[in-house]
Amino acid sequence: MKVDIKPSPLRWFLFAINIIFFLLGFALVAAGFAVKVKGDLINGPVAELLRELNTQQDGATLADMLVTLSNLFIAIGLAGLVVSLIGCSGAGCSWRSCLIAYGIDVIIVIVLAVVAGVLAWFLGSGELAYLENSMKANIQRSYRGSQASDTASLAWNYLFFSLGCCGATSYMDLDDWNRTALVGQHHNITLQTTTPLFCCKGLKIFSDTEPPKGDNNWNCAAYPKERNSNFLTGCAKQLSTKLKEYSATLFVLGGIYTLIMICCASSSILLFVIMGRRTHEEIDPGGFAET
Repeated sequence: MKVDIKPSPLRWFLFAINIIFFLLGFALVAAGFAVKVKGDLINGPVAELLRELNTQQDGATLADMLVTLSNLFIAIGLAGLVVSLIGCSGAGCSWRSCLIAYGIDVIIVIVLAVVAGVLAWFLGSGELAYLENSMKANIQRSYRGSQASDTASLAWNYLFFSLGCCGATSYMDLDDWNRTALVGQHHNITLQTTTPLFCCKGLKIFSDTEPPKGDNNWNCAAYPKERNSNFLTGCAKQLSTKLKEYSATLFVLGGIYTLIMICCASSSILLFVIMGRRTHEEIDPGGFAET
């Protein structure tokens, strides 16, 4: 039902806040698709590895949780786009039916946002000890060395490079891997390494095996020290820290998104009540209708 009322600050507020709601929904959809299509943790070199690593004793894997979270982002964003359009119609055109539908839809979006927040909390609060054990078992079973071309070894080397770490808890976790590496400008120098090349500090490009600046002899791999190598830094701790930072960002964004939704819901309810009173006044101006 459409009710003709004069433009009010409340209507303009509801209209404006739904424009913000629409933009946030679009941003969430874009973020969700970006993670699914271009996310290194889902589609990059470590994707297969993360599908084998459990974060909790219930068997949930990092990859599964990240995929679920990205899908949830897309669902919340799409719902936000639709709901914001309904809210703009209700506020701009004075359609009470739209306000009713809007209130119901906002509740659904809030529920989805809460689910996303809970999932983000679990993603960032995985048991570090369990993750370390899972990673240690995998690296001892699958890792072959710096120049191995199998999927698992490439994934571990990428983790060493991108997270600045070495092994699950330290380089001591590495076992039964090829310590012989061919280095030099034309890969013609044989080097016996203590740690993988990618545990060195100062590497610029993952696919490039050029030594760090000032270390042409690869002392960082042959004779690792804290100043030139990440050999004492575990990947489990680094990955857990990164996930916690990621989750904290999601909590902040989710909190802002939820506050905007609460403002939207409160404004729509108030506007619905005002429209109802206006309709009653038009039907019974003097309040003398029989009851």
